[in-house]
Amino acid sequence: MHCPSHVFNLAVCDACHLPPVRNCIGTAKATHAFFNTPKRQQALATVLEETFPEKTAKRLKQVCATRWVEKHDALITLAEIIIPVSVALEEIDDWSYKAAASGAHSLLGDIQSSTFLVTLSLLAEVMASSLVLSRALQKVQLDRVTATAYADRLRSKLIDMRGKAEEEFAKIYMRAAELARKLGVSLEKPRTSGRQRFRANMDAYTAEDYFERAVYIPFLDNFILQLQVRNQRNLLERALSCSTSVFC
Repeated sequence: MHCPSHVFNLAVCDACHLPPVRNCIGTAKATHAFFNTPKRQQALATVLEETFPEKTAKRLKQVCATRWVEKHDALITLAEIIIPVSVALEEIDDWSYKAAASGAHSLLGDIQSSTFLVTLSLLAEVMASSLVLSRALQKVQLDRVTATAYADRLRSKLIDMRGKAEEEFAKIYMRAAELARKLGVSLEKPRTSGRQRFRANMDAYTAEDYFERAVYIPFLDNFILQLQVRNQRNLLERALSCSTSVFC
């Protein structure tokens, strides 16, 4: 049987299979890997020290493949220092070293895209809420009743965010729009096609409506569903285990 922490990890991983979310996490991994050299890290540190001294985070964190408590921290940190990261990438783009300059140019296009900025703002908001549960499940002294209470509290919060979708997403979109303004780009909805079948092709007049329907609502629906299904499955496995042990 999986422990509660692993069950939660599986629920979050399954919830993040939505293409925009999956791609956002992939870009976050690529950004950390790009800056994971002394010279590039120094370029980022210099930008943070000279231009953004108020930022508490001083370097990017790795998006761990297995522990979601570390993925939470990595995504929240990236959202916090995305502006300094963009400035550092623009500087590296002017380097004479072609491999670094080419990689920086490619990453700039990814992190300045509308879908990435909106999705990152969404993940930072949701992960900040689920970080409490993720950290609590790491405690040795945690009992099952308390763990269930934490999980129910998170699920209730997500259901509330889903019920107030228009109001809650407006706040997230506003933060994404502010990031876009500081980056010198504008939020625009992706091009849609009347016959497109393999990607989100929502009928929306504005970028905000599009991202609410294509990213925010599907992600929350999937996250809530995964929490419910994983919890029920874990309870069933434990019940069967207890029944088997008593029978034996």
